[in-house]
Amino acid sequence: MEDVPLNFTAIDFETANRSPASPCAVGMVRVREGEIVDSMSMLFKPPFPNDYFQQSNVGVHGITPEMVLDAPGWEEAIIELLLFAETDTLIAHNAGFDIGVLRASAEAINFDLPKNRRS
Repeated sequence: MEDVPLNFTAIDFETANRSPASPCAVGMVRVREGEIVDSMSMLFKPPFPNDYFQQSNVGVHGITPEMVLDAPGWEEAIIELLLFAETDTLIAHNAGFDIGVLRASAEAINFDLPKNRRS
């Protein structure tokens, strides 16, 4: 049997509140041949109207509204994270949540996700 290379990008979002359209942070790792070769993480402002923080979410991840005050907006962040992921398959520990956040928050800003991505 031929060895299949293990290449993908893993993604993990944190949200400001219960809405899947409220991402405030992302962490990503790029894997090639089963090895982590690059990573990125960033804080950003959640898209309006989901740009408020609930204490229950802050209690989970520790990200406060003050921490994203000078951070880029989601409109900038989504472009940066998609550039990092390139054309990789996106995977996540809790894929239903993380891919749901990507879809809902892209929709919140009328952003069309690339069609070749499994998201």
